[in-house]
Amino acid sequence: IEGLRRVDTVFLDKTGTLTEGRATVSRWAGAPEAGTLAFLLETGSDHGVARALRRSMPRPAGLVPEIRDVREAPGRGIVGRVGDLEVRVGSRAFMDAGDVAVSPELAHHGDALLADGLSPLYVAAAGRVIGVAGVGDPLRADARSTVRALRRRGIALRILSGDHPAVVARIAEALGIA
Repeated sequence: IEGLRRVDTVFLDKTGTLTEGRATVSRWAGAPEAGTLAFLLETGSDHGVARALRRSMPRPAGLVPEIRDVREAPGRGIVGRVGDLEVRVGSRAFMDAGDVAVSPELAHHGDALLADGLSPLYVAAAGRVIGVAGVGDPLRADARSTVRALRRRGIALRILSGDHPAVVARIAEALGIA
């Protein structure tokens, strides 16, 4: 504890420390059925992004197709069968790893989401991306004042995160962290 007086750099976890830790879908592009397929595939997942998708997409009406062969790839996405369709929900790298085609329009939309500090979450069915969601996590109300207080004490700040570097850079920029 004595040594803590001499701390000159603090590494902060982004999710839940600088942000609220509650992912939300703030933008969406693509086919309407993409949201339904994502909702159905993510039904059994407790991941924060899965919960965000389920909160933002309408609950499917009528008969629900069988959902099977679901596999999660931590930090990348989820894949499984919804009825007769193979459905993938996840990062662009997860789509590329599955040889999933991304149209130039949806690829551009994903790039725009990243530029705005949102994580693009792609939804694919039958081997092609049919939708992309912009997932974000709002800054905590006390994040700016905490960063200022630590800076006044002469402490350098860094952010640790498993999120895309462009998303982390936007949070760092908003808080004035190098």
